Amino acid sequence: MRAVAGAAAIPVLLILLACGSVDEEETGPPDITGSIALLSLVDEADELEREGGVLAGAVIEGVVGPDVQHETVTVTVTKDTRVFRRENGETRAATFEALEEGQPVEVWYWPPLGTYAAPAARQIVILEQEPPYGFPSLP
Repeated sequence: MRAVAGAAAIPVLLILLACGSVDEEETGPPDITGSIALLSLVDEADELEREGGVLAGAVIEGVVGPDVQHETVTVTVTKDTRVFRRENGETRAATFEALEEGQPVEVWYWPPLGTYAAPAARQIVILEQEPPYGFPSLP
């Protein structure tokens, strides 16, 4: 009986461990650092997009740098996109509703540009200060 109870606890433990990783930040440099130039919410009437978990499309305008190869990237924001806000050096979880046009952000997306699929944002970090590359936030 104990062996059965122990075996049943393993899947629960694995689920808890997997859930804990959802709030962790991506490692490595972002795919683009820039400002949200356009945030286009999915229309409530578009059931196909909503059923697929799509919340919005976002155009991110950045500056080409050592780790950034594209000035502008359009990504899909889904229910699985993790959103964070960085304030005073600390990164905390945020919600999709915190995203606004003009905000400086770092974005990690998949798949890479140049593939057949449109990239979806895996993670967006809202930056509270001007990005380090010297481009202004959009009005």
